[in-house]
Amino acid sequence: MKWSDIKMNKKYKTWVLKSLHSTYNVLEGGVRSGKTTVMVLAFCKYLETVDIDGLHIASAESISLAKAILMEGGNGLGIKNYFGEKAVEKQYKGKDALEISVNGTTQHVIFVGHKKSNSWQSIRGLTALSSIMTEASVAHSSFIRETLARTMSAPSHLRKKFLDLNPTVAQARIYTEFIDVWIDKQDKGESLIRVNFDTVSIFDNPSMTREQIERELSLEDPDST
Repeated sequence: MKWSDIKMNKKYKTWVLKSLHSTYNVLEGGVRSGKTTVMVLAFCKYLETVDIDGLHIASAESISLAKAILMEGGNGLGIKNYFGEKAVEKQYKGKDALEISVNGTTQHVIFVGHKKSNSWQSIRGLTALSSIMTEASVAHSSFIRETLARTMSAPSHLRKKFLDLNPTVAQARIYTEFIDVWIDKQDKGESLIRVNFDTVSIFDNPSMTREQIERELSLEDPDST
C-alpha cells in the first residue's frame, strides 16, 4: 500500500490538522483502528513544517518494535516509506536512526525502547524537538518524563509529543500522571499547551473497507473483554 492510497475520514483528518497546532497529540484506540498509521502520518506532516535542523525520539516497547512499527510501518506505511529516498538509515550518536532531508533541513529520528525502568537513560542528555511513541500505555513513566525534559528547550511552535495507546483502566499511570493532567490543565486555563486527544475504533480505520471490518469483527471472541 502507498500513502497516497489512504483515504482519510473526517475524524482522522481533523485530528491530523489539529496536531499541527497542538503540543500533545494523543490517539486512543483498539486493535485495527488505524491509529498508529494516522499518528505516523501526522508526525511526518509535522516534520515537513520544521524549519531548523532537529532531533526526534521515536519509541515503542523495544528498539526492534520501534523500527518495525514506526520506521517501516504496517503495510509499509512508516516514516521511511513516507519520505522515500529522502530518508536514509544511519547511526546517530550510536543509535539506530533515520536521517531525513526535508524542507531544506536535516532531521534525525532515533529509535529506542521505552518499557524498561532504565529506558530513559537511552535518551538522557539529548536535545530534541519532538517525540513519537506507540504503545504508550506500556511505556515506563520515567521514560515519558524524560521525553518531556528532552524537548523542553525546543521552540514552542515546534515542540510536540505524539502518542498512541490501547484503552486501559482509568487509573492507569498513562492517564493519571500524564494525559488527564494535560487535559485538566488545558480545561482550567492553567496551561498554554494545547492537547489534541481523540478515541478511535476499527470503524475509523481509513484503509479498511466495510467488508474487511465485518470480517475482523466476526473473528473476535464475543465473550472477551
